[in-house]
Amino acid sequence: MMRLEVRGARKAERRLGQMNRAVRLAAYRALKRTAVTARKLGAQQIGRELNLRRTYIRDKLKIVDPTPDRLQAVIQASKTRVLLTRYDARQLVRAAPGAKGSPIRGIPPGRKAAGVSVKVKRAGPRRKLRAAFLAPLGTKGSGERILGVAIRTGRTRRSFRVLYGPSVDQAWKSVRRQVLDEIQPLLERRFADELRHRLRRL
Repeated sequence: MMRLEVRGARKAERRLGQMNRAVRLAAYRALKRTAVTARKLGAQQIGRELNLRRTYIRDKLKIVDPTPDRLQAVIQASKTRVLLTRYDARQLVRAAPGAKGSPIRGIPPGRKAAGVSVKVKRAGPRRKLRAAFLAPLGTKGSGERILGVAIRTGRTRRSFRVLYGPSVDQAWKSVRRQVLDEIQPLLERRFADELRHRLRRL
């Protein structure tokens, strides 16, 4: 009996396996790094559009990290409604001799509420809502009061409707294509760099 074998076949098979793992790890590392960059860029783009704090926007953009077996990173925006108070809401007042004021709303004695002003768009004008007022909604864990911009819907103390501004999710939908177009070349460069680094180690 004569047995023929390609002597380098097993070695080549092991080599290909190592190369395949190197490719997957390079893609994983490039995706993981670039997702963080994409979230930062997305927060900047949304911050140019909406008058929200950048840290708040960034916290509302969540990354679903890739794994070596699932080579895809996902950035999801929170659909939570955003209180209109987050859009730099300011209590408007007018003179009212004898009025006690309201420390909670920042109204001094001798003044009374005269609406609320907000600025939703970063480059837009400040808007006055004469029928609105700041309503206490509860407290944070730190004890700080939560205020909402509201309008009356009835005569009782609790008859009001809280107003909300655009959500981060709404803004994300309008900028994510631009972010993807900007970030894709960076992802490709990072993948190529990671792959070269790993192949040199084989």
